[in-house]
Amino acid sequence: MKLRGFRIELGEIERVLMQHPAVQNCVVVMRTDSADPYLAGYLTVKPGSVAAVPDLEVFLKAKVPEYMVPSALMVLETL
Repeated sequence: MKLRGFRIELGEIERVLMQHPAVQNCVVVMRTDSADPYLAGYLTVKPGSVAAVPDLEVFLKAKVPEYMVPSALMVLETL
């Protein structure tokens, strides 16, 4: 898919998120519910683990280009 002129593979972002030691499962989607489309990531954490959104953003920024880091990350109980 394309977002702001960049070709983005959502599965690639998901694969990188899954490399984080606390992440159990995740999905990344392009949201179009606002004037500007944006990436949103939803994830669950492994039992006994804690994942803070700022830490996940730093993790992603170290592994993918800035335009592939979701604007919104949400930690959920279940997916």
